[in-house]
Amino acid sequence: PFQFIASPVCDRRTTEGKNLYADFKERANGKTIVKQDDLDRAYAMRDAVYENKDAATLLNNLEYREISGFAIEQQTGLPAKIRPDGLSLKLETLVDLKTCVSSSPRDFARAMQLFGYHRQLQFYKEIAAEINSTLISSIVIIAVEKTPPFVTEVYEVSPRALSRAAIELEAL
Repeated sequence: PFQFIASPVCDRRTTEGKNLYADFKERANGKTIVKQDDLDRAYAMRDAVYENKDAATLLNNLEYREISGFAIEQQTGLPAKIRPDGLSLKLETLVDLKTCVSSSPRDFARAMQLFGYHRQLQFYKEIAAEINSTLISSIVIIAVEKTPPFVTEVYEVSPRALSRAAIELEAL
C-alpha cells in the first residue's frame, strides 16, 4: 500500500522555504508527498466509500487489490496489461472504483457510456480469463462523487452492457 504524507506549508521560492522542504523531503522516507487538502479529501472519500455497506463488503472481501495482469490478446496477438482495482476469486467478482461528478443511476450510466467503462471492464474480464482461466461472473463499479459529501453507489455492470462492449471491442 502507498503511504502518503502532507507537505509542510512553506514558500519554496525562498531560501528558508527551500531548506524546510528539502529537509522534510529527506525525512519523508519515500512516502508520496501531497498537499494537506488533497490528503484530507482522499481520506474523506475513503471514509464515504466504507460507509456504503455494499462497497465495504466488496472491498473487505477482495483477495487482490490493484494487481497487474499480462497476457497476449488473442485477436490481435499484441501484449495486453490490466490493472483492476480489486479482484475476488471466491466471489468471482472484479471491482473497479470510479470517481464521478454524480453517482445517481442516470448520471453514472451516462458517464459509463461516455467514458467507455463497459469496454474497459469487458477487456479486463477477457484478459483475466486468458491469464489463468479466472472466472469472472460479475463486474462491479463503486462510484464515488468527487465532491463532499462523496456520495457512493455500487453498480453491477449488466451482462447486456458487457456483451455490447465485447462487440465494440471486436470492431476496434
